[in-house]
Amino acid sequence: MTQMKMTFKQFESLVVSYGGQSERWPVDLRKAALQFMGENAKAKEIAGQALNIDRFLDAVPVPEAASDAFLERLHRISSEQTNTVPSKSKRQNVIQTLLDLAGLSMPRPATLIPQAASLFVAGLVGIMLGLSTFGIPASAERADAYAYMFGNPSLETELLELD
Repeated sequence: MTQMKMTFKQFESLVVSYGGQSERWPVDLRKAALQFMGENAKAKEIAGQALNIDRFLDAVPVPEAASDAFLERLHRISSEQTNTVPSKSKRQNVIQTLLDLAGLSMPRPATLIPQAASLFVAGLVGIMLGLSTFGIPASAERADAYAYMFGNPSLETELLELD
């Protein structure tokens, strides 16, 4: 069987996954990792940092297991809550009551999308039309139309003078 040559990236991945203690590393990678660590100072530093983290985590006390009575009570509470229908908030109830009185139903967000899109397009077209006709009319007929629309007869003469 040939000896596998380990790269720095592989070593780093091994230490991040299994920690700094070589006993925790997979047997088939352990020999190559120890050899790589012996040849590379940066790898030795990374393993040392991982060992410090391992020691810190090992020092954290493990909480005691929950008692059977507590687990049984927790299970009973959760099963009671899943069997009940969740109640609506007061705000939702008030809104629904008002809609019911008006003979309306609560719109779904998906049904509002086409209405909002058409309103947006209509507004956009209106703005574009307003901007395209904003300015000086190009002909006497347009000047007439502007004067008529805005009820300003002096506008007609002013616009015609600019032609």
